Amino acid sequence: IWTFAIQFGFKYFLLNQKWTYGKAGMTKEAVSARKSELAVWLREGLVSLGPTFIKIGQQFSTRVDVLSPEFIKELEEAVSARKSELAVWLREGLVSLGPT
Repeated sequence: IWTFAIQFGFKYFLLNQKWTYGKAGMTKEAVSARKSELAVWLREGLVSLGPTFIKIGQQFSTRVDVLSPEFIKELEEAVSARKSELAVWLREGLVSLGPT
C-alpha cells in the first residue's frame, strides 16, 4: 500500500516539472495527456488493491476541488465498472436460486 502511495506521489510530482517534458515543452495538451495516463494508472492500482481502495476512489471522484477532471473521469469509470460487476454477480446468484 505504501509503495503504491509513494509511487503515485512521485509520479504526480514529476507531472508538474517542466524538465520532464523535453524539447516539446510543457503544453496544456502534454500535461493533460500525462494526467490521463496517471489517472488510468491510479484507477488500475486502486482496483487491484481491493474494495476498500475502490471506495476511497469513489469518495475522491466526487471531489472536483481536490482532483483534476482527468482523475475524476477515470475514478468514475472504476465505480461504474464495479457497479456493473456487482449487478451481474447478483443476477447470477438469483438465477441459481431458481423460482421461489
